[in-house]
Amino acid sequence: MNERVLLELERSFPGASLGKARSRFDGEETPLLAPSSAEEFGEALALARKEHWVVVPTGLGSKLAWTRAPARADFLLSTRRYTGVVAYEPGDGTLTARSGSTMAELRARVASGGHFLTPDVPRPEGSTLGGVIGAAQSGSDRLRFGSVREHVLGLQVALGDGTLARSGGRLVKNVTGYDLQRLFTGSQGSLCLILEASMRLFPLPEEECFATATAANRAEMLRLSTVVLDAPLKPISLCATRLDSAKDVWSVNLRLGGRREVVDDERATLARIWPGVSVLSGDEARRAAQLARDEDGGAADGVTLQVDVRPSVFAAALELVDRILVSAENYRPRWRCEPGLARFDIALQRVRNEPLLLLRTLSSLRADLASLAGRARLLNAPREVPIDAPGITLPARALMRSIQDRLDPDGVFDSGRFVESR
Repeated sequence: MNERVLLELERSFPGASLGKARSRFDGEETPLLAPSSAEEFGEALALARKEHWVVVPTGLGSKLAWTRAPARADFLLSTRRYTGVVAYEPGDGTLTARSGSTMAELRARVASGGHFLTPDVPRPEGSTLGGVIGAAQSGSDRLRFGSVREHVLGLQVALGDGTLARSGGRLVKNVTGYDLQRLFTGSQGSLCLILEASMRLFPLPEEECFATATAANRAEMLRLSTVVLDAPLKPISLCATRLDSAKDVWSVNLRLGGRREVVDDERATLARIWPGVSVLSGDEARRAAQLARDEDGGAADGVTLQVDVRPSVFAAALELVDRILVSAENYRPRWRCEPGLARFDIALQRVRNEPLLLLRTLSSLRADLASLAGRARLLNAPREVPIDAPGITLPARALMRSIQDRLDPDGVFDSGRFVESR
């Protein structure tokens, strides 16, 4: 740990929360500064620029290993103390909150006013608003509501020189200025530190129901999913989980919600296409959906293989991924897939710590997925495995680097986690 950085931060920010943390679960301890005001964030970044330090933005640290290990990290700048709702406008259906607020806190706040905040991420009590936006994290409700970037109305951010800047606004109909909030969504702390976000809200469902069907094999899982997607239903989520890595047995979970009369009609439809399946309603349905969401999220520090393909090749990708993972003897996969989105999130329970075997599995999977125009990436991989963002061509890398040069010319955020260090 850089003791000189720690001493300088103690001298410059006597009233701020200062501690130690790791830039990844397998990294070294690093000074962590957690200011409580936007001005202190700007001052911290201005100091980093002056001293030629490299800063890693973070919230509670749950997504720091979603990218490659930082090539350099002089200190972590955390929003964990920068919390609270700035504005909640039930009439407009919008929420503005500080980025260190957890998704659980914000969802509970707007639920009291009859609203629903997307994305519905696993273990929301450990995920901050800024972290979810910075990682462009989707929730189990993406089938209904789409990706998080579609609902970010505006952001306040701190740039690498300490400047506090705003993009977008707090209203749904906001057309002024550049759409920089969409650029910052998913930037993984490489362009700015997110301080505040305005989010679009949705009406809280009057009624919800949750159904679980068991499929004896992959073909049956695909059939159950297809009849739901072809039916006059509008699911909040449709997820399939393989119950045992050694057996081809699946659990298919369906969540519906909305106006009571609409959900009643959907339940009748479900009874026809999934005959004999029991359906939970009301609070029981909500508890079951939350349990399934958190179980499917995998371990916070476990390796996750994420695969995206086109819906038209979902069945072919399912067979391909299964075949490759069977040969990966050092990991026991726990499958979760979303047929409507053609996405796989596969938790890999480590049997033996052999990073080269994991890298070989990833390389083989990417090579075979190329024929299906699919993408694969690892989350929370050991630092020995050089995680690389999939599908980023050389021209795209050059464009990303030019954006970093314009927004962060001094390399304050340039830790090599997203695009190679300069």
